[in-house]
Amino acid sequence: LVSLQPSHIFIDGASGVDVKSLQSIANVIQFPWLTLQDVIAATTKLGQILQREAAAKNLTAEYEKAFIPTNKDSSPAILLVFEGTDMGSETLWFMRENCIHGQAVEACGFNNAAPTTSGSPSMSIEELIALDPDALIILTANPDATYHEKLIRSFDKLPVLTAVKNQRVSVLQQENVMSTGPKILNFVANLNRKKSQLF
Repeated sequence: LVSLQPSHIFIDGASGVDVKSLQSIANVIQFPWLTLQDVIAATTKLGQILQREAAAKNLTAEYEKAFIPTNKDSSPAILLVFEGTDMGSETLWFMRENCIHGQAVEACGFNNAAPTTSGSPSMSIEELIALDPDALIILTANPDATYHEKLIRSFDKLPVLTAVKNQRVSVLQQENVMSTGPKILNFVANLNRKKSQLF
C-alpha cells in the first residue's frame, strides 16, 4: 500500500481494518455498507470524491428502482441461507433481514422470514422448524449442479418443513453472490427468476 502512494483509502466500515495504521499512509474514508441506504449514500459520496457524480447518480437510480418493495401480506415467506449449512449440525446460518440482500427479498415480492437480529445471523434447527418458511433458498457462487443437488437434499432430513414438503428448497447461484456492490442488481434479477420457478 505504501508503495502505491494512494491519496485516499476507502474501506467498508464493518471490515475491521486497522484504521489507525492506514491513516499513516493516506486519507482513510470509511463507508457503512450493509443496507441499501448505506450503499446509496456511499455511492453518492464516492461519486463526489472521484468527480464521477453523473455515474454515481445513474447507479443510485438503478438501485432505487430495483429495490422498490413489491411484497404483500399474502406473499410467500422465504429464508435465504448460506451454503455450507450442515443439516446435521446445530446451527443454520441465514441472511439477516436488515441488510441489502434481505431488502432484495421484499423487492422481489417475497416476505422475509428471517428474524430481525443485531447479532450473529444464525439459528438452531428447532428455530427453523418453528419459523417454517414457505421456501428456502441457498446462496452459492459454485456453479456445479451436483453440488447444488447435494445442498438441496441436505434439507430432506427435515420433512416437517413446508419448504421441503412442497419441494421449495432451491439454490441461487451467482458469481460474487455476497457482493454488496453493483452486482447486487444481478442478485435482484436472479431472485426474481427464482420466484417464477418456485411459485
